[in-house]
Amino acid sequence: MNFINGVYCPTEESTISVQDLGFLRGIGVFEYMRTYQKRPFYLQKRLERLKSSTETLGIPLSYSIAEIEKITHALIEKAPWEELTLRILATGGTSLDGLTPTGGGSLVVLSAPTPAPAEPLRLITYEAARYHPECKTLHYLPALLARQKAKQLGADDALFCTGNGEILEATTANFFAIKEGVLITAEQGILKGITRQILLDKLWEGRIEYRPLHRSEIPTLDEAFITSSIREIVPIISIDGHSLPAQTTTNQLIQAFKKLTSQETC
Repeated sequence: MNFINGVYCPTEESTISVQDLGFLRGIGVFEYMRTYQKRPFYLQKRLERLKSSTETLGIPLSYSIAEIEKITHALIEKAPWEELTLRILATGGTSLDGLTPTGGGSLVVLSAPTPAPAEPLRLITYEAARYHPECKTLHYLPALLARQKAKQLGADDALFCTGNGEILEATTANFFAIKEGVLITAEQGILKGITRQILLDKLWEGRIEYRPLHRSEIPTLDEAFITSSIREIVPIISIDGHSLPAQTTTNQLIQAFKKLTSQETC
C-alpha cells in the first residue's frame, strides 16, 4: 500500500505524472526508514530533515510535517506486514519550463516489507562525492556508477573518496573505521545519517576522531562497518582487497543497537 498525492492505493495502481520533475529531472528529496514494533523509528527527526532538504533545494512541500506524520501512521496501519520500510518522497511536481518547480510539489509515501538482514560487505574505494550531501536527494548517478564498478570487481558496494584519497561515506550509508580502539568517521562532505548519530550519541563509549580516513590507512584498521536506516550496522570484511576479519566490536554495536530499537522508537 502506498500514498500518492492524496490517494492510498496498492502498488500496482500507484502512478505519478510523467511530467513530474522527480521523473523528468530527478528533482526531489526523500527519507527512508523502518518500523520496530510497528512504529516508525525516529520519524520526527527524519521529517525535520525532509523539510530542511526541500527548503535548501527550493522544492515545494505540499503537505505539512504533521500531515505527513499522519499519512505515515495510516500506511503502517494498512500494511499487511509485521514490520515494514517506508520511503517518503517529495518532488518538484510539474513545471512550466520542465526544470523549475512552479506549482505544488508531489508527495509519495511507499511501503514495503523489511528486507532480510544484510551480510558482511566487501567494498572498494571510488573517487566521487554526492552533490549537496546534507540533503537526501533523488540524484544517485555517482552511487549507481560506483556500485556498478564494485560489482565488476567482485565487491558488494563502494566507498566514496576524494581525489586526495580521503574516504567519506558509502553509496547509501555512513562509514566507520576502528583503529587502535579509536572510532573514525568523516564529519564533512557526507549525509549525517540518523543511525550514524544514534551510534555516536548512545552506543559508542570510547574515543572518536571526526575526520575522513585516508585510503592508505586501510591496511592498519582493526575493524570497519557501515550504518544505514534499513540495514542498521553491517560489518565490512574487506576494502580494496585488504581483509578485515575482526568483527568483535562491530558485533557488540550490532547487539547494542538491536537492544535500543526494542526500547526506543522516537
